[in-house]
Amino acid sequence: MTSTAASRALGAACILLGATAAAHAQSAKADFEKLGLMGTHTLDCSQPVSESNGYIIYRALDATRVQRDTMTGPTTRMFVSIAESASATAPNQVTVTGTSDGKKLVYTIKVDGQKHRVWTWTEDGVKSVENGVWTEQKYEMPWLNKCS
Repeated sequence: MTSTAASRALGAACILLGATAAAHAQSAKADFEKLGLMGTHTLDCSQPVSESNGYIIYRALDATRVQRDTMTGPTTRMFVSIAESASATAPNQVTVTGTSDGKKLVYTIKVDGQKHRVWTWTEDGVKSVENGVWTEQKYEMPWLNKCS
């Protein structure tokens, strides 16, 4: 291969890698949409948002990022995080990397039709949910229903 051909091949490879990186950067929004996670989720969609019936709301911030709000009242947000990237780690789950209040988050969501639950949750390297159980509270993370 001549040096000119090698340069062209290298240039084409760089363009392909750049396109692959751009496609991956869109995966948070794309994977959330693919799994049907965008929107409002709660234990009981027929009941209003409250401390005993919190709402999880996933919404696109832009073409790549997704915001996750945990609401305990109509205007009371208990927690907010930003999904910077996501990757499908199985046909029915997505692992998300993002931030909340300057902390690095990595969590996995399992999906079963129109419901989902947090399977793992790690903040700044400290895991608090493992195999669907909030370990400190000995609390099994509930399946949340997607509301229409």
